[in-house]
Amino acid sequence: MNKKIYYLLYLLIAVAVPIIISSIFLILEKGHQSLFSIMPAWNDEDFYFNQIKSILEYGQPLGYYGYDGSHAAVGNFGAHGWIILMPYVIFCRIFGLHFNSIAIVNLIMLMIAVFTYELLFQPPIKRALLFATLICSPLQVFYTNTCMMEGENYFWAIMSAVLMAHLIWNNGGKKAKVTLAVIVVIAVLSKVTWSVLIFPVVLVLLKDTKIKGIVKTGIAGVMTLLGGGIGYLVYYVFRAPYFQGAYLIDKYLEQMQQQGGVAGLIYMIKQLVKNMLFALFLEGPDWVEISKNYILVVLVLAFLYWILYRKKAFSYIPIFVTGGYTCGILLMYGADLNAVRNVYPAAVFAISYMLVLLKTEKLRYYVYGIAAVFLAGTFLVQVGKGYEPRRWYSSENNEIYAEIEMHM
Repeated sequence: MNKKIYYLLYLLIAVAVPIIISSIFLILEKGHQSLFSIMPAWNDEDFYFNQIKSILEYGQPLGYYGYDGSHAAVGNFGAHGWIILMPYVIFCRIFGLHFNSIAIVNLIMLMIAVFTYELLFQPPIKRALLFATLICSPLQVFYTNTCMMEGENYFWAIMSAVLMAHLIWNNGGKKAKVTLAVIVVIAVLSKVTWSVLIFPVVLVLLKDTKIKGIVKTGIAGVMTLLGGGIGYLVYYVFRAPYFQGAYLIDKYLEQMQQQGGVAGLIYMIKQLVKNMLFALFLEGPDWVEISKNYILVVLVLAFLYWILYRKKAFSYIPIFVTGGYTCGILLMYGADLNAVRNVYPAAVFAISYMLVLLKTEKLRYYVYGIAAVFLAGTFLVQVGKGYEPRRWYSSENNEIYAEIEMHM
């Protein structure tokens, strides 16, 4: 088949599959919703929407988005800083800001990530279709179709997994290396827990050098600590404080200052174990339970992949990134139900990485099966008790719509 036709089919799959799955998901909502009826409904969505609106008009947010009227050390940005807002600001600068702009950008980023996989690996059409379909797991579909910025984290997850796999197995060139480095830097500045990517990425970038393995590991470790530290510093300066307990890392720094570094580190480890156990046995709504189970199953699968293929280079990456990211979230946010949403990008990373690499191994059937079960879960939960309650644009919500519109 002509290469141009292949690329057109790849593009069609990357664009059509996320739209079709999202549309089915939204149609199952009350009132048969669509992308055009999405509006900011929760506090977080409202904050994101108004920050983007202010940046477009004045260069930065004008209100205070922190807890109890507090604000960032520099600027008036919200609890996640300013870098995470930039893809949405750029899009809205070109096309204008509408209630569904954030959801549209989320969907576009998902399409770009899928298309990147197709271009780098040029898989058979069936495999490309399979990847695009199975990557759309429950919370990913749900949050991509809201005014939340979780879609951006899924983008970093898929892009970094695909690019790392490309450099490992396809010996990608300088462009791929530079792209991966840039993506990791922006990801860390958008959400500091992505600093877990630095260690394997540095090792992947150094894999063809003559540097000794132990030295490479040392360089990767130092770079991870430096990158994570710088990322957190930038994140800390440009984000408004959130309510007490949301960012537990501040408490750890306090403990280290008061009791010393070793005592502070022991306190962190104890807190991590406590949060893990609490999150594991904490019960929640159906959408929380299915998402928590998805993350646990993916962790087990990533561990199994490492055990079975440990002699292969970089087989540890799925379990390292998924486990490290999960630990980072539990350390920063604690073990409340929102932690399920926050650790979800780690599961997306692992599934993306394994879907790309499992070409001949028997384990690929388990990956396909698990991804398929949870894709089905996306719709089964929706038909049943549903996900988080949210408002859509409808005649019932005219007053809310008018109130938001008044501030545009």
